[in-house]
Amino acid sequence: MTTDDDDDLRRKKAVSILEYTGYKLKHTVSLETLVDMYLIGKYSHKRNVTKAYLISQHTAVTHGTPKSQRTVAFMYATSIGVERDYAKALLYYSFAALGGDTIAQHTLGYYHFKDIATPHSCEDSVHYYKLVATKVVETFKSGPPGGLTVHSNPTKLADTIMGGVFGTGASGPGQPKEATTSAASNEDLLELTIIEADKGDTISQFHVGQIYYYGTLGIEKNYALAAHYFLKAARTPVPLASEGKELLPEAKKVVTAIAQSCGYVGRMSWRGEGMKQNTAAARDWFEKGAKLENPMSWNGLGMMHMDGVAGLPKNTNQAVKYFTNAAKHDNPDAQVHLGEIMLSSERPDYNNIIRYFSAAARYNHILALWHLGRLVLEGYGDSTKRCLTALTNFKTLVEHGNWNDPVIHDAHKDFKKGDIEGSLIQYLMAAEQGYDVAQLNAAWLIDSGHYKPKSGESIFHPNTSLYEVALNLWNRAANQNANVDARVKMGNYFFYGLGTSRFLSTTENGTEVEQAKGKSNIMEILQFLADWDIIPKRILDRFKGDSTPDYEKAAMYYQVAAQTEYSALAMWNLGWMHENGIGVRKDYHLAKRLYDQALNTNPNAYLPVYLALLKLYIKSTWAYWTGGPGLGSTPALTTEETTNDQAEPLSVVPQEATPDEIAGWLEQEEALAEFLESSVIFALIGIAALLWMMRRNWNARQVVIPDVVPHPLPTQQQATVHQPPTIDESVSDAQVGMELDGAGPGLRRRKHGDNSESDEFIGNIGSSEDTSINNNVDLDL
Repeated sequence: MTTDDDDDLRRKKAVSILEYTGYKLKHTVSLETLVDMYLIGKYSHKRNVTKAYLISQHTAVTHGTPKSQRTVAFMYATSIGVERDYAKALLYYSFAALGGDTIAQHTLGYYHFKDIATPHSCEDSVHYYKLVATKVVETFKSGPPGGLTVHSNPTKLADTIMGGVFGTGASGPGQPKEATTSAASNEDLLELTIIEADKGDTISQFHVGQIYYYGTLGIEKNYALAAHYFLKAARTPVPLASEGKELLPEAKKVVTAIAQSCGYVGRMSWRGEGMKQNTAAARDWFEKGAKLENPMSWNGLGMMHMDGVAGLPKNTNQAVKYFTNAAKHDNPDAQVHLGEIMLSSERPDYNNIIRYFSAAARYNHILALWHLGRLVLEGYGDSTKRCLTALTNFKTLVEHGNWNDPVIHDAHKDFKKGDIEGSLIQYLMAAEQGYDVAQLNAAWLIDSGHYKPKSGESIFHPNTSLYEVALNLWNRAANQNANVDARVKMGNYFFYGLGTSRFLSTTENGTEVEQAKGKSNIMEILQFLADWDIIPKRILDRFKGDSTPDYEKAAMYYQVAAQTEYSALAMWNLGWMHENGIGVRKDYHLAKRLYDQALNTNPNAYLPVYLALLKLYIKSTWAYWTGGPGLGSTPALTTEETTNDQAEPLSVVPQEATPDEIAGWLEQEEALAEFLESSVIFALIGIAALLWMMRRNWNARQVVIPDVVPHPLPTQQQATVHQPPTIDESVSDAQVGMELDGAGPGLRRRKHGDNSESDEFIGNIGSSEDTSINNNVDLDL
């Protein structure tokens, strides 16, 4: 049994050997292995990004290996271990791409597409993406019959953990996003489904098989378990309808599950996934599934007829019949086969060919995307957007067929293991290649505080702030329309001045970009609350920017998110800015309209919207009484009034109110009035209850008896009075309280200490019928 010390010793020896073979024997693979150990923590080695950069730089310059050149480019682009320098990053990426490095070619395709470090060029972008797509297609075809299985879609960490970047109900466009299930709940869901499957439920058996086959719900792929459950479902007897009657809906679902399971078992038998490869058994399962009208089974039989395997004759016509049946049921594999058969004919019908490939491309089928991209470039299809269409198809292809570089999936594995730093580095690698999910995840890891290095231990250069890195990633994700919340985050960063110095340092016509106009008192309020310990200091630090806020740019990003992506949060933020005149012109009418728009877009936002409207009405009323512009005095903005420099006309809402809109406002105002009336009533009741409780507590405090000494009684009563027991001062307070507890007003005794006095409750006086304090009352202690 090895210990951690033994592992460390082995790693040190391995590093020494690698350094010797790399530097002395000039073995470049040894040096590249060292870089992987220092950069991504390969073999559980401690990271050291400075050493990773120095070794990569040496290898790139001395030996010119493409992988080292690409690593140096990555570190310059992300500011890991070295100050950010896009010019050097582009240079090293270009050399690596010329050397045939697939990842560098992928990155350059994205750079040319999104104007990163180089002017936009669709032609150059398509060139690089096509190079990568060619390799992906070759890898896909090198797999078993039907090609390699595509990886499951990358996980969006914020959606899985929080229900969105801003949490459940606040994230996303339009209606609030439902929280996606967490890893724990996924496991619970799988466990419940397995229980039902083990009880013999056919539909559950099929679903469990799919989960294990594709690796969905955050579960690792497991072909053996997938085959186990698919076989269970496929062997279920097929329900039969009574004579003259149809199957019940639930029975039809069972038949569908059996048919689909037959298709999967046939596929896995032919490909040798989770079971021994057996083409004869695959044919039997396909034929059983075909009788139940299963598209996957039809496609499998068509492929067998195309190749003449499993004892079936090679017959293209019969294959086309099977493919046609499957394609009618929207099977993407069959649609691709039909398109390829037509493409190889003497007189191809390109309209039908493109129709079949386009249908399959909706499922991100590798070959469909490949053929569509090539055909568009050759002049078929929509010629007006030829380059962009081809680029989009190739980009989707290479991002889904990432068998050669599954870095985005490795990043998620590191996150699940708790290696946040390793996860961030690998998400950044994928983000450089244009994976929008990787950009979102990397930005979220920094923004949410999951990656929060100690002083001097950050992987980034000291001149690069974490907010700058996150803002750059939010920007890229927003520009790919990956997530509406990314655009809102950019507005937040500019509003608070988080990492915006690099954005504000760019020049226009030789002059610095004008800094933000307007003033916000939010930070002053937060500072006041922190000084009085009302909020933790960390909350203040969270909103303290490292740059100058730019409220106008913040308003611009909010406007785009509100106008084109329908973010209720962006609408509310814009309404607040118009209400306070920060970054935009103060306009209560437009503020109200944006608040209303936020509520209409996301009904769950009723509380912040009603509170904002309440505040707006109060401010407007005060402005009206003091002679300023209020909601009742200033008309809505017109187009002519919004042409000055500070105005921000929004096309997200109409500039002139329509009758329906006015009716909606009146209805909302009526609801708001009822809400305010109810709030006032509840507030008054609460105040009354509070005053009553205060009065009761005050009266109770007046009931204090100095000492527990029986008062003298009249002579005629002394005969009937019991002698009270002596109070033992050693008896604990708890005992006294238990012995003397009863109904009626409280009785207290006064304890005398060295320097203080205190009242201690010891019992009750009288009964429930007479609660007044009377010196003539018997004190039966």
